[in-house]
Amino acid sequence: STAGFLREYVTQRGLRHPAIPRVFDLGFAYHARGEVPYFSLQYCPGVPLVVAIRRLQTLDTAWPWMVQLLRALDYLHRSGWLHRDLKPGNVLVELDGGPDGATNLIDFGVVSAIGAPPEAVFIGTPEYCAPELLAGEPYDARSDLYAFGLILYEVIARRRPWPGSDEHELLQQRLSGVLPPLSHPDC
Repeated sequence: STAGFLREYVTQRGLRHPAIPRVFDLGFAYHARGEVPYFSLQYCPGVPLVVAIRRLQTLDTAWPWMVQLLRALDYLHRSGWLHRDLKPGNVLVELDGGPDGATNLIDFGVVSAIGAPPEAVFIGTPEYCAPELLAGEPYDARSDLYAFGLILYEVIARRRPWPGSDEHELLQQRLSGVLPPLSHPDC
């Protein structure tokens, strides 16, 4: 896990985008179980999107967040990386940031280079993964965009399209199930 943590640091250190927090110093601290790595990260005000969704008064508040998130993903993909764990808990937003409320994409712990082969074991959050990630098949930038679509659905409907967290059940629902229609009056 130390190698993965260091990969996260090195990857994020090379990224420069307003919606991706910068990382600074890397170090090791003593812990009762041994040495543990840490890095300092740019302070990002706001709350996780998973919390903001529950507090939304109107969908108009969320559109700038979604646009900024898409811009961060576009930059990440053009830089040759896939986030692979896009979910509302990995997006920080400012609730009172005005019409252009700040958005920050965080947690690059399972980032991978575009074109990297899939792992033998699933890594990520099943609730927001594309079917190819759940099935252990090759993936690309469309997998992150699929996760974005699930987030957008949740922002609008205030719930995920498919409940549960079992990988196999979610895979079957996504491959053979029908996406529950959105019924929000603003859509």
